[in-house]
Amino acid sequence: MAAGTVCGASDNISYAQQTRKAAQQKAGGTGDLFWEKMNHAAQMKAQSDGGEAADTKNAKEAFDYHQFFQDKINEIYTKVKNGDTEPKFQIGALSLSQKEWNKFLEEYDEIQDIIREMMREEQEKREAERLQKEILEKTAGSGMTEWEPVIG
Repeated sequence: MAAGTVCGASDNISYAQQTRKAAQQKAGGTGDLFWEKMNHAAQMKAQSDGGEAADTKNAKEAFDYHQFFQDKINEIYTKVKNGDTEPKFQIGALSLSQKEWNKFLEEYDEIQDIIREMMREEQEKREAERLQKEILEKTAGSGMTEWEPVIG
């Protein structure tokens, strides 16, 4: 079996269609039983909520969910078939693939480098202020003015 293919997959029929067809055959039905039940439940809910207009709206929403799930299933099937998927790992509240994790670490490292540089600059600035204050204290104690050079 080639990499990225699903056992029993046919190029002429999508994975979702194969799955639905297998479920229908197993149930002994020929129609789309699950979605028929979804539509029926939506119609019953609409009738109990009050009317014919809501009935049509809820039946349409049920059909839209069907299309949404169908599209997602086909998208996932295509990714698996083409080998475009990567395993994801749960890290706290995040779920990242190896590629996403590496990108995250690179961005984190860049931010850490910027912070380190800012800390170095702040330390140098504080050291220069300390030296200047020390020089001023030495000159004030010796009677020299602050513009005269001080030799160690």
